[in-house]
Amino acid sequence: MAAHLDTIRKLVDIARLPGGLSAFARMRVRTASSLIAVLRLRACGLSPRRILDIGANKGQFVASCRAVFPDAAVIALEPIPALAEQLAATFRDDPLVTAVCAAVGSRRETRRFEINDFSPSSSFLPLSETHRQSFPEASGTRSEEMAILPLDELMAERGIGPCDLIKIDVQGFEMEVLQGAGTTLDAARHVVVECSLRPLYEGESALTDIFGFLHERGFESVGAVDILSAPQNGLVLQADILFSRPG
Repeated sequence: MAAHLDTIRKLVDIARLPGGLSAFARMRVRTASSLIAVLRLRACGLSPRRILDIGANKGQFVASCRAVFPDAAVIALEPIPALAEQLAATFRDDPLVTAVCAAVGSRRETRRFEINDFSPSSSFLPLSETHRQSFPEASGTRSEEMAILPLDELMAERGIGPCDLIKIDVQGFEMEVLQGAGTTLDAARHVVVECSLRPLYEGESALTDIFGFLHERGFESVGAVDILSAPQNGLVLQADILFSRPG
């Protein structure tokens, strides 16, 4: 019942936002949460021309951006090969979407990656006890070695031009991505970062560290465009925060 009520609430939110229902109808991968977040970005005045989606999963954010910002190109990074292939297949006839199978971080290295039975919870970091208790469906994982490179190096190697909107949703690995993205961040106007209010992964950076890092680089926090709450008590555990350069 709670899940059905949450879905209804999200559909109501979509209907309330300008152009929400028509955008929902155009989506190739339908997900209410991502669409609401992107509609809120547009409501904040964003009109990006090139979007970088880091942690694209099955293309939920990509589909939302293509529906809301139809003239924007989207470069989608996804480290799990099977999901990257699925993403590429979903958007194979869309010339404005580029799918790249890659993992990015602060430096070149090889690390164990935990592929979760619930794929959006996959991460380079182990699940915390809070995560396991709040979302039991995300408890099963298998690990494999995965190569990482800094985002700046990936952008240069792939010949990807500056992106004015960057979205980072990498399940606790956000600070690692930011630390390898100096040049890429310098060219961006807006960044959306998933931040945890309570640690959902062991060793993830605190919300205050992410705020401080981005503020030092000229970004100001605007607000949350999406939240994740614990099903058991409704407490907010994570938020996708929009950071923008002033002016």
